[in-house]
Amino acid sequence: MKRCLALLVFGGLAVAATGPEELSDAAQKLAIEKRYAEAEKLWLEALQLSPKFFPALFNLGYMYFSQGQAERAEPILRRAVEISPKDYGARYVLGAALARLGKTEDALLQWRAALEIQ
Repeated sequence: MKRCLALLVFGGLAVAATGPEELSDAAQKLAIEKRYAEAEKLWLEALQLSPKFFPALFNLGYMYFSQGQAERAEPILRRAVEISPKDYGARYVLGAALARLGKTEDALLQWRAALEIQ
């Protein structure tokens, strides 16, 4: 895996990010502060380094969904479910995004799969 060192500055604090974990953690902090554009950029950078990094996929998809962007959330959340098919949260939020898009049957499939996990 390709590793890079990035110096991130947010909230006046500089953080050295060397991989997808650090980038995703920094993005999560930014999202909590409602700095969504900056969080999105870091999650996308994490996915550039590791396209199958589940935390970045799930959190980016959830952020899109929670901002009313179900059409952007769907493909990201589908990737998250492909990588971690037994993750309840990913299946539940994907189902919610699909329902919001009017894809009721697909949504029900995801919710049933989520219930089987729990």
